Amino acid sequence: TDDADHWTHVDLENVQQAPMSMVEDHKGRMLVGTSNYGLYRSTEVVASDSSITWDWLTPGQDTLQAILNIHAIFLVDSTKIFLGSGWGCFTSSDDGVSWPEIDLTPVDDAVGNIIGTPSGTTLLSTWAFGIYRSSDNGVSWTASNTGYRNTVIGGLLATKDNVLLALGERGQLWRSTNKGASWTTIPLDTLLETFTTLLEDIDDDGTSLLLAGTGGKGIYLSRDSGMTWMKKSAGLPELLWGGMYVSTLTRASDATLYAGTGDHLYKSTNHGELWERVPDAGMGHPVVQAFGIDSAGVMYVHSSCNCDLPTAATYRSTNQGQSWMEVDSGLGTESNNDYSVTCFAARNKGPYTMYAGTNGEGLFQSQDSG
Repeated sequence: TDDADHWTHVDLENVQQAPMSMVEDHKGRMLVGTSNYGLYRSTEVVASDSSITWDWLTPGQDTLQAILNIHAIFLVDSTKIFLGSGWGCFTSSDDGVSWPEIDLTPVDDAVGNIIGTPSGTTLLSTWAFGIYRSSDNGVSWTASNTGYRNTVIGGLLATKDNVLLALGERGQLWRSTNKGASWTTIPLDTLLETFTTLLEDIDDDGTSLLLAGTGGKGIYLSRDSGMTWMKKSAGLPELLWGGMYVSTLTRASDATLYAGTGDHLYKSTNHGELWERVPDAGMGHPVVQAFGIDSAGVMYVHSSCNCDLPTAATYRSTNQGQSWMEVDSGLGTESNNDYSVTCFAARNKGPYTMYAGTNGEGLFQSQDSG
């Protein structure tokens, strides 16, 4: 069994651009959106042949469209795909053969986020013209900016109760309860900090809980769908330079919450009420830059360099973080950002594969042969 002890470089026609988004489709194919070189998709794995090749799926015929930055990939169903890119939004309904551009007239802008809601509404965010929504599976779109006074969207989240949240410029938070028809802002002066990441959790009674990581004040929790927030950083240390920076929030299949921070990895087993540091045995003093957990509970951490770790490193744990093994072989990890891991993604259909997207060195994979 390999279990990501060794990584091999995935040859995407010698493309070394950083993967910006990775999604597994219903056939077990991986869709990888890159910076400046469009979209790649792995071939479907069949029992008689475990080899995998990659196809370059180029939206449109224009040369500029062929070098798209793919910021977001959203799979509506087994047939329809949306791509958010630096040159607008594209969609395919024929398994990636053709990619007509979505008409957002009069707006022609980069699209950073695309999500679906439980009610069937699709939303996308542009970098300079706010939010658009569609209620007919992307056939038509309307601006959805009533009450919204911001430009850049850092993230979109739809809860199970159809409450929508948007992270705006400088970490401001906006909220909608009518499928995006109108928005209200959550005043930052009540939080004294900007949000960096959002996560929905489900309480023991089935109600929705929202958690937000911040740029220096730890973690906040909302029990009323984002209307009010309370600080929930018990167990997170107050650092010498102030509060805790939270880079990632993740919910595992067993409902354990994990928070990657500028000072170690933390977990909570009671919906964020109390956080405890995940043991660092074998990992040193990590600044968590990327975190991934697969369906079997195997965890991956990429730590950027700091005063205690002069080089960046990638680690794996198979026992819920009780111990860690450095798994850099083949990644070529160095102290500069050209080798830093920015995201992890697992392919669970067919032969299990863990993928690591890096900044400047492209895509790497590690397969579990057991």
